Amino acid sequence: MTRVIGSAGLLLTATAGITEAQGPSTTDSVLRDTRAGAVYHTRACEPSNQHDRLIIYVQGTGATPRQSSRFVRHVGDRTGLCVIAIPYENSKLVASYCLVGSPSSAQNPDCLTDVLGAKAASRPATVMTSSGGRLEVPFERSVEGAILTALRELRLTSFLTGGMREVKWDRLVLTGGSQGAQLSMYIALTRHRVAGVGSICGGVLKTDGARAYPPFVYESRKTDLRKFKAFHHHEDADAMRRDVYTTLGLPAANVHTTTDPSANCGRNPHSCVIIDSFLPEDSGVPIFLDEWVWVATPTG
Repeated sequence: MTRVIGSAGLLLTATAGITEAQGPSTTDSVLRDTRAGAVYHTRACEPSNQHDRLIIYVQGTGATPRQSSRFVRHVGDRTGLCVIAIPYENSKLVASYCLVGSPSSAQNPDCLTDVLGAKAASRPATVMTSSGGRLEVPFERSVEGAILTALRELRLTSFLTGGMREVKWDRLVLTGGSQGAQLSMYIALTRHRVAGVGSICGGVLKTDGARAYPPFVYESRKTDLRKFKAFHHHEDADAMRRDVYTTLGLPAANVHTTTDPSANCGRNPHSCVIIDSFLPEDSGVPIFLDEWVWVATPTG
């Protein structure tokens, strides 16, 4: 299906992920790569896994699952849960498909929402964007397709149903950074009731005018908002990020802000929260990893 999208009205007020960081080598004894490119925690991601949930990490723009290795290893070690970082169509930020002129130009809410849908679930199959571009996302390159592929390959049948053709979404915690956080929230709001949602420096779709965000922000509530958690740096567009969480209705206790003052964090607060090898570090380990565990662990 092809849909032609016009222009006007929507701004993406978030920065893209940073790609320079590197995770552990492929010889890491705790981590493995699936054939499709997902990175998983070997101790917890076993076919015999009987935990009531597992954690999916969706990385930011341009980053790879291997660059999320420290998150996978640390959160898996701390929670005892299976953690999987999945590959998906993340080479460009959502808004870059919907630009009309300069990056700060007005954008169409339908275009951006359709691009989110395409990246999340390969729907629609083809998006004609307001900038004249085209986005086609094969199912296996969508977030949902990549999750299904990883669970099948790892034979985590307790998290699958329908002859291994469908995911038991209510047993998955979706978490991610930047664009990955945006997509995790989108899926949990509009498509599936999940076990929890963790937003790390989440991207935000923002419109001009009285209706500040696309309709799904106000109207779709597949997942209980008490199961959403958010984490970001106070210098990383703090007022904007707080505003979207307030608009969604997230409980204040579920929104965590770090105020790390280090020089590197001050230069790029968006990245120092998301990416593993950026400072701040304490003995070589990012000091925000325990907050990542907080983000990935739902309440209730």
